[in-house]
Amino acid sequence: IYGNLADTLSELHDTNGAIQQSKRATVLAPHLPTAYQKLGVALQTARDPLLSNHFLRRSVLVAPGNPSFRNSLGQSFYQMECYEEAIEHFSLALKIGQTKSEIPEILFNLGNCYQKTNAFQKATQLYSKAVEALPTFVEGLQNLGLLLAMQARFIDSGQACRRAVILEPQLPSEYYYSAEIGLKIPFDAPRLSHYRNQFETPLFDLATNLLKGLSLCQLGMHNEGLNHLYRVRPVISFAPSQTIKITRGAQDG
Repeated sequence: IYGNLADTLSELHDTNGAIQQSKRATVLAPHLPTAYQKLGVALQTARDPLLSNHFLRRSVLVAPGNPSFRNSLGQSFYQMECYEEAIEHFSLALKIGQTKSEIPEILFNLGNCYQKTNAFQKATQLYSKAVEALPTFVEGLQNLGLLLAMQARFIDSGQACRRAVILEPQLPSEYYYSAEIGLKIPFDAPRLSHYRNQFETPLFDLATNLLKGLSLCQLGMHNEGLNHLYRVRPVISFAPSQTIKITRGAQDG
């Protein structure tokens, strides 16, 4: 009963109430791993990662073969920025077995971990698998599009971003911009000026510097644009076929 009440309070965004009811459930039913998971997730929402991790580890100790508990524990380690531990538990969740509806989320969580450890190709593969398992997974398409842009795979990036924009038209402007780069849609100065002002809170600094640099160069602000592109160059290796050609009057830059 207390567990069900905690679920209801969580849906109503009453995190403190959910924590209190989950605590009662763990006292009355210490043998039930779901009670520890509910409490751990509620504490995670309350931004108490250490205590959340404690109870989520208890849920895994009671039921080590439950992929949902492993996934929750992985999210706890991710929140604590312990990415190697998070990768371990997300990977175990996939290996143990899970319902079809859980696969995209776990793949996405794994991708986030590898992105945080700068393993961009591995993260890209996992995001690709996540959106393959769930084609309407907007967050997966967002992250996939930005990572592909970071690797200068603009056509693929544009396709992923365009799919995300179609599914959720209110996405930030960097997704529109990345989609237009990839699909080679013509630019106009007023629209690019709007994009230029929309890069204040990037999801990935590298992707944002890349897109902002290209935007500024298209606007004719080459020095400022190149400053952003130079920040990307030490990390991304551009193949000749991926070179972006920018026309400036009679000269090519």
